[in-house]
Amino acid sequence: MIAAVESSEIKARIDALGLFCPVPLHMIGKTFRKLSIGDCVELAGDDPGLVTDMEDWTAANGHALVDRRRDGRVYIFVVQKGR
Repeated sequence: MIAAVESSEIKARIDALGLFCPVPLHMIGKTFRKLSIGDCVELAGDDPGLVTDMEDWTAANGHALVDRRRDGRVYIFVVQKGR
């Protein structure tokens, strides 16, 4: 089960609305380069492909998908930097 993350734990927010994969994944990767291990990033996007792409990307890159939800047509993910 994915645990909810407090808003104060999120170090950066990314608006990827209107963008299609892999662009949102590149955006979160670029943001992670500026952050420390354990920091969380929230990404909001409306590409349905993000659901599976985010799961695959976090697993392949050693990060943790700590929260995901849907608000209408917007998918919101919170990812914790693992390495």
